[in-house]
Amino acid sequence: MLKRLKKANRGIILAVIVLLCFAIWLFVSGNKFKEEETENIEGVLTEYFTKAAEVSALSGQEHEDDSVEYLQGLMSSKYEELISEYWAYSDYIENANKYSMYYYTSKGDMLLSKDVFENIDYSDSITSASSSVVVTKVKSNGAEGATAIVDVSVKIGPDLTENGGIFITPDGYMRSDGLLNGCTYKWEDVEVKMLKVDGEWKIVGVVSYWYSILE
Repeated sequence: MLKRLKKANRGIILAVIVLLCFAIWLFVSGNKFKEEETENIEGVLTEYFTKAAEVSALSGQEHEDDSVEYLQGLMSSKYEELISEYWAYSDYIENANKYSMYYYTSKGDMLLSKDVFENIDYSDSITSASSSVVVTKVKSNGAEGATAIVDVSVKIGPDLTENGGIFITPDGYMRSDGLLNGCTYKWEDVEVKMLKVDGEWKIVGVVSYWYSILE
């Protein structure tokens, strides 16, 4: 009986040691991920939203051809280039949209917005746009994935017309409110799902809950 108890105790001790080692490994690997990848992810997101603002402001700039057809071709092509460069398709997001209570804006959803820029008019344009991004949290999401929580601000204007102008947002596009002096739109706690593709971080899904307007 004593021998059996000793064997049982040894087994329990070994199991506890294994669990402790696994917990330590998870903690260390999690910290390593943050140290190595958080800066890279922050850089990608800052670059993406900066370029998104630049593309949005193209509608209000002077061009060699002032025809509406030229503007529509320019805006739609630049928008498609932007999404193709920074976004990727993900089976994880497709499955999450089927079974999760949240809906993630995917690359396919973003590309659908290209139609808006293909039909843009000078009355939809804005003269300037700039963005700022604050990454508040990054965590590992599987072997090659990550989830970033970010605050995104987009400063628009002044607008060309009282109708406002169309610009790119974290989960698609929207029309500014036509404030002639311009304003800043702020999205807080935007959830960005990312995936490492060929060594580079790509956006695969976005959930944006609300925004506020700062005049």
